[in-house]
Amino acid sequence: MRVSPTGISMDDGRYTYQSKDLSIGSLALERSYISGPDMAANRFFGPNWTHNYDMSLVSNCPSTAPCATVVIGRTTYKFLRYGSAGSYQWIADGTAVGTTLTFDGTTYLLVDRQGTRYQFTSSVTAFSGAGQRVATVTEANGAS
Repeated sequence: MRVSPTGISMDDGRYTYQSKDLSIGSLALERSYISGPDMAANRFFGPNWTHNYDMSLVSNCPSTAPCATVVIGRTTYKFLRYGSAGSYQWIADGTAVGTTLTFDGTTYLLVDRQGTRYQFTSSVTAFSGAGQRVATVTEANGAS
């Protein structure tokens, strides 16, 4: 997410607020508030609050559009689905442009603009109604 010095998202005009709550060595927990419509996945800190370790996928096709929402930290990626069963194509919408989403029947794979791969499977579930949590993250250089 690109944010102005006054906390306005350059991607969608929402107000954002970020605060570092805990830091131990190189690990830090940062929570963020993002105004506007309720965010799809995180309810740990309350509506529209997220954190830098939040990674989830919600797929609710065909009932809504966009029908797949992926949250990685403070960035929300939305995808539309086209095609017929077995040959769906996922089209990036808004801030997701430049990323790809695929589904092989059991696993979703998001590849971001830097080449980082986020794998989501139904075996790693989030709380009720929040979809799936990330199963693996692989950096562009192959590090996990």
